[in-house]
Amino acid sequence: MNNKHTKHTETEQQREYREMIRGQYGEEINRLSLGRYVSGWQDWKEPLWGLFFETDRGLRFHYMPGESWVDVIFTFGKERKKPKEKMLFIPHENIIERQFIKEKNFFKKLFGSRPPYSIISYTDDAGNKAQLVIEVDNQYT
Repeated sequence: MNNKHTKHTETEQQREYREMIRGQYGEEINRLSLGRYVSGWQDWKEPLWGLFFETDRGLRFHYMPGESWVDVIFTFGKERKKPKEKMLFIPHENIIERQFIKEKNFFKKLFGSRPPYSIISYTDDAGNKAQLVIEVDNQYT
């Protein structure tokens, strides 16, 4: 794999996912990370885990439904409506600014700072300015 951003050995699942994206969208993934959507997309109101990645055409966040045992315990007996599988896409030409924020202070990292995150300022399809916030793992930034 000739990906200059890859800092770890790619798993078979990651290779399969890259192939799936190539087949579905005709795009190569340049950078890939586990991510957590925080805010910035009008259809999504709650934090969601998924894959955050960049291609030559833009940025994508792919949410795949599923529940962890923690979700099940804390929501037992409550009615919850989770979104179906979705792919959020922001073309590069709509991106105004991108920031990757990663805590550099050793003690803050050690004692509970938030994970690295990406803030993407962009224009939506209607031409309105918006801001997307996604937490990413350390290997993305």
